[in-house]
Amino acid sequence: MAGTAGCAPKAVETAVQEKSIYVETVTAETGDLSLSTEFIGTVEPDELVSVFPKVAGTVLAVHKNVGDEVKKGELLFEVDPSDIQLSVNIAQAQLMSAQAQMDQALGSSFDMQMIQLESQLKQAQNAYSNARQSLRDYNDGTEDSMDDISNGMAAFQQSMQSLKQQIAEKDAAIKQAQEAGDPDEVARLLAQKQGLEASYDQAEAQYLMMRANYNDLDDGDDAQHKQLRTAVRNAQTAYESAEQIYELTKDAVHNDAIKVAKASLGQATAAFEAQAKQLEYTRVTSPIDGVIEQKNVSEQGLVSQSSPAYTVSNKSTLMVTFYVPADAVDQMAAGDKVTIENGRRTYEGTIAEVGTMVDPATGLFKVKASADGDDGALLTGLSVKVTADTAKARGSLLIPQSVVYYEDGAAYVYLLENGHAVKTFIETGISNEESVEVTSGLTAASRIISTWHPNLTDGAAVVPAAEAAAASSTASEEASSAKAASEGQQAEPDAAASDAASGGAQED
Repeated sequence: MAGTAGCAPKAVETAVQEKSIYVETVTAETGDLSLSTEFIGTVEPDELVSVFPKVAGTVLAVHKNVGDEVKKGELLFEVDPSDIQLSVNIAQAQLMSAQAQMDQALGSSFDMQMIQLESQLKQAQNAYSNARQSLRDYNDGTEDSMDDISNGMAAFQQSMQSLKQQIAEKDAAIKQAQEAGDPDEVARLLAQKQGLEASYDQAEAQYLMMRANYNDLDDGDDAQHKQLRTAVRNAQTAYESAEQIYELTKDAVHNDAIKVAKASLGQATAAFEAQAKQLEYTRVTSPIDGVIEQKNVSEQGLVSQSSPAYTVSNKSTLMVTFYVPADAVDQMAAGDKVTIENGRRTYEGTIAEVGTMVDPATGLFKVKASADGDDGALLTGLSVKVTADTAKARGSLLIPQSVVYYEDGAAYVYLLENGHAVKTFIETGISNEESVEVTSGLTAASRIISTWHPNLTDGAAVVPAAEAAAASSTASEEASSAKAASEGQQAEPDAAASDAASGGAQED
């Protein structure tokens, strides 16, 4: 009986443990966590310059093509200088005339002055006649140019219509691929669509340029026409000025003639320098060292100051531009690392600029990252995938994703406290597939139940699996000891009875 009473507490404890849930626990770890997001970026050189001619006219010669490397100041193309040269010659004649007028006004021979004035007047009259003739010749050729431009516009309109139809077809195909859940097909179709859109934009730019040239010719207001009309006006002014000076000098208004001569000389000098500068502008050079990305001119074609003739890029540093929402831009800073993917090629990158103003076209913030280790496969205008950290947690409490439960959107865990499961609501921050950031509700010492059980509820009796195993081992050892002791006690009476029987036999 004594042995039975001594085992009763152990039996009760064992019975209680058998009703409890065996669980395992973990504690929160302090560490860093970050989330990355994928964006679509566009490759562009760090320096990209559009070259606009400063004078309009016909292209005389083209010296560089797409893909050629150029140095700053190297000749790209030449505009036919003949019309501008005519204006330069007129301005030079005016300058010479003005200088001669000044010399005559300051000279001592009035008769010589009159002879020279007559000669200057004749020169001015001839220059005026030549300028008017050049304007008439230009007007005769304008009608033919308009016909050529009109035909070119029609061709580009047809091309734009075809491209627009193809883009619409790609949109329909993309929608079908999205509904079918085929991301690879969507990516392929998007790339094809972007190529079609680029072709459409180029065709539209050519069409608009030709339409602008056509309108200028139709209105009689193109740059070349303006230059010729200006030359006529300048020549007329010079002629009228020479005629006026001649009349004034003839009337012996010598002092007034000197004043007029000085004014005329100043005007003629300024006009000549301006026309000489225009002549320099007919030779168009590269403003930077780089590579020709785009060429929009051809020999015997027309150029104007409103349309870029060349695009030159400096590819010593390639940049990738992408756009991010406000919650992501707050987590980005210059110097952060990104990953750039172009097909199977992967490049490391570094954020160089983070925009602080919303782009009105996209409603997003512009971010630029430099691409490291370019092997020549990153071409200007290429679309690439950019992976960047958009959420960060530093030195935060982190717990496994598997221990978190949700109730009406609120997160909670079960803690082990005094042998019971305690349902504890927590506030979380960022998370990934493995870990969750805990912002409140836990400490580093909290014992979080990490195993699931269908009967695990708030207040349920639980026993740590490790403690249960240790208790079971101890109970087994105690049971073995008790059994051995019981067997020993039973052996002693048996031995005594044997001794008594042996003694009785001897007495008999």
